[in-house]
Amino acid sequence: MNTSDKKAVFFDIDGTLVDDYNQVPESAAKAIARLRQNGHLAIINTGRTFVSVGEHIRSVGFDGYICACGSRVYYNGEEIFTQTIPTKRYPDIIRILRKTKAPVFFEGPEAVYFDPHNEGQTEHLKHVKAYFTDITGGRVYDLPKDPEESCSLLFDKFFCLFTPDEDISELEEYVKDDFLSIRHRDGHFEVTAKGCSKAQGIQAIIDSLGISRDNCYALGDSANDLEMLKAVPHSIGMGNSAEVILPYCEYITKGVTEDGILHALEHYELI
Repeated sequence: MNTSDKKAVFFDIDGTLVDDYNQVPESAAKAIARLRQNGHLAIINTGRTFVSVGEHIRSVGFDGYICACGSRVYYNGEEIFTQTIPTKRYPDIIRILRKTKAPVFFEGPEAVYFDPHNEGQTEHLKHVKAYFTDITGGRVYDLPKDPEESCSLLFDKFFCLFTPDEDISELEEYVKDDFLSIRHRDGHFEVTAKGCSKAQGIQAIIDSLGISRDNCYALGDSANDLEMLKAVPHSIGMGNSAEVILPYCEYITKGVTEDGILHALEHYELI
């Protein structure tokens, strides 16, 4: 099959590829295998960093991975695009976050680092730590006490456990010019390098492989998939999708556990 004829299908992970238990339905795994057998590309497009894309997901078989909201793009086992937080900024970021005293996780391609300096033993924090421990296969480590020592590490984004009523204006002021930040409805605060997005990741694949945008498809379920869904002509929402994305979807398939991926790929005659 010529590159110009190939289709590229981009899959979000949470709520799209995996269920609430972080498991890939058998129907989805088989459908993706058939997609690739037909000569098309299957590419992960996720907010997770690469270490958090577990082996049970990778073993499904994917041609590429767009990770950390477009911070890193991998194709055929090689990193083809990188736009991430400069290591020289790490010490200042850590010092400012320590002033807030909020629990924070620094997510890298090989590990996730938790700052124990800010630790408050709440049930919610224990739940989030358990989540990262699960999806990384235990690769969650403590951040060094000295912020300067963090420069020997590598992370693409950071995730803070604020509550909705906490004042984080100083942090927001610090990140507004050089970073992209999202404050979620639950108060959590997520920060990546400026310019990073799931849409940027798709563009990196298009530029690198010469695939036509007309041949691009994306499947997602939540607000953080909007940029990805807007970036392609064939946008697919899962049956369990947040209402905010529905107006931007060309097609709505079934839910994750209702063979949603299988139905979507069959609908577009990709399998």
